[in-house]
Amino acid sequence: MAGDLSEADTRSRDERFLASGDEAGTAPEDRRFRPDVEGLRAVAVILVVLTTFRCVLARRGPP
Repeated sequence: MAGDLSEADTRSRDERFLASGDEAGTAPEDRRFRPDVEGLRAVAVILVVLTTFRCVLARRGPP
């Protein structure tokens, strides 16, 4: 049949999902703290705040 999955497709799907149907992976409580990711998150938040502040100032116009 044309709609059937090949054996390789079925195998990769079986490896990716648990028996419960949830995706396999590491639970958040099992992951170690990543200061590099935390730093990138902080930079992203600062950039969003500064961009928003700049947009608000641009809308107000000069004093």
